[in-house]
Amino acid sequence: MATIPARCDHCNRQFYARGPYVGRPKARFCSRPCADAGKYGTTAERFWRHVRKGRGCWEYQVRTGDGYGCLQINRKPFVAHRLSWELHFGSIPHGFFVCHKCDNKACVRPSHLFLGTPSDNTHDMFVKGRQGYRGPQNPVHGERHHKTNLKEADVTRMRRLYAAGGISQHTLAQQFGLAQTQVSRIIRRIVWRHVT
Repeated sequence: MATIPARCDHCNRQFYARGPYVGRPKARFCSRPCADAGKYGTTAERFWRHVRKGRGCWEYQVRTGDGYGCLQINRKPFVAHRLSWELHFGSIPHGFFVCHKCDNKACVRPSHLFLGTPSDNTHDMFVKGRQGYRGPQNPVHGERHHKTNLKEADVTRMRRLYAAGGISQHTLAQQFGLAQTQVSRIIRRIVWRHVT
């Protein structure tokens, strides 16, 4: 099969493509990264297309299940706030995190980001009370915890219903949208101990 010289529509570099094929257009790009950039725009253009700027945070609109902004580059996922840092300030040193001052996972505003080591990130989490375990340094527990769907009134009601008898933990779990094991932990006061 013959190869013919062609010019990349994105980087203008000469490359050799197989062809010509009857009924198919000639090759336009020298590589997959050039094809992605040529079809969808540069990384910066694609990044800014999904940013909604507000008075405070600039939120990235395409998100992962855990709330972080995400962009595919060369078929690999990149976290949007790290990409924002690289677009504005350059490369991220090895072993460093890009942390949020605003604690908004989707935020990509450069002034809301800072570089830190893993211990800096952990320290920031403790100072702001975002850790998930209950301890003397953690004032955030109960309904103020970011992962709970329960209110203290729900916990009190659940314990009263179970103490009155005639209702199983499985029924309570269905009623409150929890797993039976979690209901058991609430009733035995392993969790939500501060609620009487």
